[in-house]
Amino acid sequence: MAPAWGGVLQRILRPRAKAAPVTLATGGYIPPSWPANFWQLGYDPIRVGGGALVHACIAAYSQTAAMCPPTHWRSTGDGGRERVTNSALSRVMAKPNAYQSGSDSMEYPMLFTGRANWLSPEKVSTTPDSTIIHETGHQWWYAVVASNEFEHGWMDEGINTWATARVMEETRRPNLLAIRTFGTFIPFTPNLPLSREVSGNRMPTYRPDAEADAQTTPTFRYWPRSANAITYDKTALWMHTLERHLGWPTMQKVMAAYFDRWKFRHPRPQDFFQVVNDVSGQDLTWFFDQVVRTSNTFDYAVQELKQEPSSQGRTRAVVVAQRLGEATFPVDVVTTFADGQQATEHWDGKDRRVIYTYERPARVTRVEIDPGHVLLLDINRTNNSCTTQPRADAAARKWSLAWMVWLQELMITSGFFG
Repeated sequence: MAPAWGGVLQRILRPRAKAAPVTLATGGYIPPSWPANFWQLGYDPIRVGGGALVHACIAAYSQTAAMCPPTHWRSTGDGGRERVTNSALSRVMAKPNAYQSGSDSMEYPMLFTGRANWLSPEKVSTTPDSTIIHETGHQWWYAVVASNEFEHGWMDEGINTWATARVMEETRRPNLLAIRTFGTFIPFTPNLPLSREVSGNRMPTYRPDAEADAQTTPTFRYWPRSANAITYDKTALWMHTLERHLGWPTMQKVMAAYFDRWKFRHPRPQDFFQVVNDVSGQDLTWFFDQVVRTSNTFDYAVQELKQEPSSQGRTRAVVVAQRLGEATFPVDVVTTFADGQQATEHWDGKDRRVIYTYERPARVTRVEIDPGHVLLLDINRTNNSCTTQPRADAAARKWSLAWMVWLQELMITSGFFG
């Protein structure tokens, strides 16, 4: 498992790592000739192969744990100090990953804790896969690229949520939905694959609190209920939007340059924006002004589709696309006709609405805004399209599946207590 997602992380971040000085046929473990502080010196366990990356994490954990006592001290306001016995770090050192200790899924420089469900179906990658990937990612964001999570949490948790979703998409297909019952112990797995653009980017939890805060608000001042939505979810969505807008090759260069330019230098938001502009060759200030400096939302919709007979057996169609949100983004408006032909309009998305008129031999069968799903921040994709063809089968299937899942849950519960 480790080499697959480790290799993806390496391709995304491409830090300058030294080649392994010795590669031994030891089942993929770290060569014994490596120095104890191999990680700080830049030795690359990914190149060794096998389970060396997992071994590297365990080694780093062991070294850190050996240096940390089960309790530690903190300063008091009167100049003295007091012993801390119940912090997350002290719980980890005293009894790593104890059940309900609250110490799982936490990152530290050179150390992170993880968790796994008691029963984890093969095609469900929620844990431990995603936990390991996410916490390993923190060794880049924030540990090496040392941003200020207290004030700009999105530069750490948000960027890392985007990176986690990308790694999961590349290495964990299919990743199925798991519905857990009885205190998360028993998993039920319907054959429903999770997508990166919705589940990986956490759109369902972002949408209710999309306008709660602007990301320029210091993280410690976020409204508590919406802190995760603004820090984790929104950032993953706008980073993925940026990735699709620029293309992955350019986005990869952006992240590699950001890492290389700002490792151990405590970057601020403007520093990240400048790297994006420099590497992409575009001034994307208009984008960052909206997604970071305001709480405005994106929402485009097909407002109207009208058709009427025209001369010589042709049909005159009027398509109205509308901007419902306050934020703007360039989108495509694609109109499909009954003869299979399409008309694609490139709209800058700035006006409240735009009207397109067509006079064709065939009638319009479908209109869709942003069919390529570039703008992943659109909070309501259900209004992005309009069709003249009945979709009763799709609607019936959706509601049948929802009721079927509910019925299966009921039967599982009844069988357990019966």
